[in-house]
Formats: sequence, structure tokens, C-alpha cells
Amino acid sequence: MLRSLVTVVSSFSQPRPPPLSFSPHSTPPPPSPVFSKLAEAGIEVRAHDCLGHGTSVSNEAERGLVPRYSFLVDDLRLSAARAAEERPGVPLFLGGHSMGGLIATLVALGGGEGENSPPPSSSTTAAAATATGAAAAAAGAAAAASGPPPALPRLSGLLLSSPALDIEWTPVLRAQAPIGGLLSLLVPRARVVSAVDPRHLCRDAAVVAAYRADPLNFVGNVRARTANELLRGFRAAAPLAARLSVPALVVFGDADRIASLPAARRFVEAAAKGPAGADARLVVFPGAFHELFHGPDKDEVVRVVREWIGKHGGGGGGEKAKM
Repeated sequence: MLRSLVTVVSSFSQPRPPPLSFSPHSTPPPPSPVFSKLAEAGIEVRAHDCLGHGTSVSNEAERGLVPRYSFLVDDLRLSAARAAEERPGVPLFLGGHSMGGLIATLVALGGGEGENSPPPSSSTTAAAATATGAAAAAAGAAAAASGPPPALPRLSGLLLSSPALDIEWTPVLRAQAPIGGLLSLLVPRARVVSAVDPRHLCRDAAVVAAYRADPLNFVGNVRARTANELLRGFRAAAPLAARLSVPALVVFGDADRIASLPAARRFVEAAAKGPAGADARLVVFPGAFHELFHGPDKDEVVRVVREWIGKHGGGGGGEKAKM
């Protein structure tokens, strides 16, 4: 019996989550063990490859390139709307891992290109069709042709694992940010920004090896345009946290060296103290790395997620999670 539906998005530099039943960019591969465990509880999971990630890329020069972060937000909003149409009456949750956590958060909070996210300058807009190549121009043209994205359906909750919601702003990073904006215009594809060290993804060496070997992953430094767009996404999300009006679960490892646990704490605290008083909860797993669903604690992480979904929408079952 189908009790809940989760539409989830990951990052372009993480082990890719195979979907159980949905993939707008590719033919679905076999379901992952994690998603299968959720399916056993009546929880259907749908996933797609982000723009610039996985099989969404036809030109390798565009892999790992995000011309505008709002393209990712619109894609996920569309995926959620389609899922709701195809499963009417089933509680819908929005999920995101790592960078996908930022995108899911922006969708849930109604963020994107708007007053809380200063749009690129005219030179940035012009450069989108030239400096970033055909992919940016095509994506922008498609977005304009299709009109505004569909309204987000009613959500039963927001589920975030190791979300990249911000970085810890040191004086050096603050000084470098304007330079990053310039590089994103001049050399958008240049891989100049230090990013994920595969060794910090997971304690399981087999998971790290699989990540390195997957030709559809983007391994190594982040492209200048993508890094700048993520910073713009961080700035857009921060002031919106207090708007959250649906339950939220954030799971994080305290040994995560890729995403910021303090940023996740700030988000949960702001959401809980906001006007809507959202039921936001942070569950921290001692000693866990970034890839919670692939690490030694994966069974416990899945149990916590199942319990939470069961409480707020359907599915789950079993003992109440200890948090």
C-alpha cells in the first residue's frame, strides 16, 4: 500500500541515488537498497539528475555547470508537481541531499530568483548565452518558452540529509567572494574552486571507490559559475528559513567535512522560531561522514527517516525513533 511519496534531489558530486520509479532525465537504474527499505514501508521515492549531473549532460564540457541556480529550483518544483498529479491524495515530502538539500529548501520556502536573491547583473545575463555555452542559452530559452513553473503542491514535510545550506564565512572567503563572481563571468567553466575530497564522503572505502569510478559523477574542483551560483543560493535561503511552515527533518553527521553542521543548526533554529513555528528537528549521528545513507549508520538513518515520515504523513512503522 502506497502511504507516502518523497521527491528527492541530490548533488552532481555525490553518489547518485537511483530512483524507484521516476527519472525525468534518464531510464531508471535498479533501485538502491536504501530506497527499497523505504518502499517496504509504503514510501515511494522519486529522483532525478540535476542539470549538469548524471545523464542530464549530453556535452561533457557542460558537466558540473550550473548557469543559474534557479534552473535547479524550477526543475525540482516541476518534479514535485508531476509526482503530486500522478499520486493524488498521497502525502508528498520534498527531500534533498547535500547541494540537493539547498535546492529542496529553496523550493519548500518559495525561493529562487527574487527579492531575497539579487539577480545577476546585465553583463551576467548576457554572458549566460555566451560564456557558459549552449547549455545555458538552451536552458534559459526553454524556461522562458514554458512560462512560470507550476505551483508547488501541498507538502507534508521537508527531509534534508547533510544539506549544504551555507558555508562558514571566514575573512579570507569573504575577501575572495567578489573575485569568484568575476571569474564566473570571465571563465565560467574553469575548475578553480576547491570542493569535495572523496575521502571525506564516507568511511566505507568501497563507496569512495565507486564514487571515483562513476563516469557520471563530477569529481574534483567546482566550476567558477557553479560555485558562484551556489553562493547566491545560500544568500537566498538564509533569510527565508523563518518562513518554513511544514515539518522538517535534518539528518547530519558530526564528522561531516563537506557540508556545514552549524548552518544546519541555524536553519532549524530559525524555522522553529519563525512565525509559523515549524516542527523542525535536527538529528546528528556521532562520527558519521557526509554520505549518511551509505555509511556504517545507514540502517539507523533509514529507521529515523521512516519513523519521521510515518509520523507526519504515512508509511514508516516500528518503534519510535530516539532523537
